[in-house]
Amino acid sequence: MKTPRPLLSCCVALGMLAVSSAQAADLSDPDAAKAADKCQKQIGKVGGKFVKNKLKRLDKCLAGIFKCIQTKDATKQPACTAKAAAKCDKELAKIFASDEPKLEDGLLKKCDDPGTLDIADLRSPDGLDFQRVALFCDTEYDLALVTVDEVARCVRTHKECRVEQIFRAQFPRAAELLDFAGVDGALVANLTCLTGSPGPGTGFGDTDPKGDGKIVDKCAKEIRKAGAKFVTTKLKSLEKCLGAVFKCVQTKPGDDGCITKASGKCDKELGAGGKIAKAEAKLRSSVEKRCSDFTPVFGTIGLHVDDLTMECARYDVPGVATLNDYVECLYRQHECLVDDMVALQYPRTEELLAEVGREDDVPPLYCATPTPTPTTTTTPTPTITPTPTVTATVTPNPGEFLLAITKTGTGVGTITSSPAGINCGDTCAASFPPGNVDLTVTTTNGSDTYFQGWHGNVDGTCTGPQRDCQLSMDQHRFLDAHLAPLDHNLMFVTSDSFAMDLGGTTPYDAACNQAASNAGLNNLAGDAFIAWVSDNSSTAGSRLGSARGFVRLDGKPVADQASALTSLNGAVLHPVLYNELGVRPIPAPQVATATLVNGLLADQNCADFTDATTAERVRVGLPTRGPAHWSDAGPIPFCSSPFPLYCVMTTKNAPAPAAPGGGKFIFQTNALIAIGEDLDARCDASKPAGAGAVKALVTTTTVPAADHLDPNEVYVRPDGHVVGTGAEIIAAAASTDGTNILQSGIWQEGDGTYLTFFVWTGDSGNDDMTMLGTVAGTCNNWTDSGGTGSAGVRTDVTSDFWRGFTARGCTAPGRAHCVEQ
Repeated sequence: MKTPRPLLSCCVALGMLAVSSAQAADLSDPDAAKAADKCQKQIGKVGGKFVKNKLKRLDKCLAGIFKCIQTKDATKQPACTAKAAAKCDKELAKIFASDEPKLEDGLLKKCDDPGTLDIADLRSPDGLDFQRVALFCDTEYDLALVTVDEVARCVRTHKECRVEQIFRAQFPRAAELLDFAGVDGALVANLTCLTGSPGPGTGFGDTDPKGDGKIVDKCAKEIRKAGAKFVTTKLKSLEKCLGAVFKCVQTKPGDDGCITKASGKCDKELGAGGKIAKAEAKLRSSVEKRCSDFTPVFGTIGLHVDDLTMECARYDVPGVATLNDYVECLYRQHECLVDDMVALQYPRTEELLAEVGREDDVPPLYCATPTPTPTTTTTPTPTITPTPTVTATVTPNPGEFLLAITKTGTGVGTITSSPAGINCGDTCAASFPPGNVDLTVTTTNGSDTYFQGWHGNVDGTCTGPQRDCQLSMDQHRFLDAHLAPLDHNLMFVTSDSFAMDLGGTTPYDAACNQAASNAGLNNLAGDAFIAWVSDNSSTAGSRLGSARGFVRLDGKPVADQASALTSLNGAVLHPVLYNELGVRPIPAPQVATATLVNGLLADQNCADFTDATTAERVRVGLPTRGPAHWSDAGPIPFCSSPFPLYCVMTTKNAPAPAAPGGGKFIFQTNALIAIGEDLDARCDASKPAGAGAVKALVTTTTVPAADHLDPNEVYVRPDGHVVGTGAEIIAAAASTDGTNILQSGIWQEGDGTYLTFFVWTGDSGNDDMTMLGTVAGTCNNWTDSGGTGSAGVRTDVTSDFWRGFTARGCTAPGRAHCVEQ
């Protein structure tokens, strides 16, 4: 099973909802269905025309001004600029007085048909499904989509903004030159998304109009031309594909021939070698050819492409130091924003792609994909989330480095720095001298928000969901900080330890709620959490109530159902790992539970938590483990030491986040193996549906286990959750200090059963999957049941998964890891 090749990208929450294999629904009234098709087609038609015209008018508006300052000397610039500004006034007036009204009127012409098509049909999941984007339109543009007029205005407003952002990447000095040339301020005020840094309003015209001035003008002209062509081509191609599928869904439901024809059209537009791919190639080649002498394009008197540094960082282009950097940023930004426009005008995009077998077309990683906010529709669907706001560019002081942070997600919180500079809030970028900067993320109780983690150009301790961290400012840093809505029940380990004689579950529940409140994770009442401990009057499992959907601090699911937390073979999806501060303690501590794998009271409970001496013992769990062992793992220590607690929120009831899928399978055999049998054959008999050839992931005296892993491949369990790349798996096996771990454990059989106990590995005793095994460590190459062998703890994500047991007798029952080749 290969990782899907990303194709359809977006800056919204597409690609994050599992698509049903059932046929897409249609409006049952044939007349309404036909009208819906006409409406959807009209939205694409007039929307595409608006985008093309606005880019063209902005080009005409700014091209003349830019040419004046670049190619005219100081004596000719004033008259040239005044003439160009007058032309700019006319072009902007046409956008606002003509193009925008035409867009809305054009939509209403086909979408407002009383008696046949109304707002209910536009919002219906069986119609155009604008209900899916209603929350976005209401939040971002104050349009609740209760009338067809409001739908039209939301589509228009969204396109207005995205076109201006696209043009900003093509022409970084646009806002500066509008102001410099004296273009009508009332018109410019309408360009609310066309941002940029202040500048001198000058070019090479004063110093080198025939040389660098001419070069930069021609380069800028090609960038705008090629960029606009790519945008309009991609937009048109997506509209052709989605429009063809939508027509089949509405007007020819159940017609396989129609879908087949639409699929062919989509392949022609979206597939490898299709029109979008050709447009991308053309964009790159034309800009690279015309702008080969790239130096004049830098700086405040050139095109000032270096002003796009923070914008490009959002698309995983960390700097704009070369032409290739800029072209890559330009392409990625255009691709993402086009898909963002399409996602709003075709709310059923993902569903329609699934109809033609393109459900694996997901956003590339460089497109911002904030966590979707559920709407009020009966079927959970994602809504579009606003493009994260980036603070205006800050120019680093001489000898200093830029730190720019983008807050992503729909959660609410602040980010501050020490030394002062970042207060985000309002200021998300600052200049710092070389050295360390401490960052702090703060969320508030009752805000239903938690910090899921740092992403981007990070260093030092600013990794994962650690909310207090230190960043090394030895280069420019561009970070995303993801603040997520608290839609699921959080689970964490306390950073503090507690005496074992506090007198039952109640004081430990209070301790968990205090820890959560101190971290800004609790509800306003301060009672959203329980401690995962049991006593004679209250067990941990019984106190979960009706809670469903449990996640850890980085948002990865621990379990979907409460029953998974109270079962020997429960579907525990990831270990708990983190404390309330987002820190992963290394090494992992023992966590007091006094709770068996079934969620009931264990005999080892510190005399009902009244005796903190060596006379009593307490059952503990390990936060690096999965099924059963997360709660109940030996050895069982005395009660004389304080222990941390597991804290579990119990106020939410929502399905856990879905597995990402995509990768090669890694799993365990479906049954115990007998030493002497063919382990590869047993793996083949155990493999999940869809897997290709498999090998037993064991070491022998002639072949190290690492030879069966591709360092660059992603490996997933049968449930779709990622275990790690081949390189990560190899590194975790060798990391005896717990620094490197698996993303999740290999604790599922090929048939889907979740497991405990041990698994044969053949580790040679040096904790290195790249080394050959020994006869004593491999049951004599897995042939001698009378020998000895090495094994791992199958429920662990530390190196114990590989070398937890050594020198076991080969008659002991065990399984083997298996990996797809």
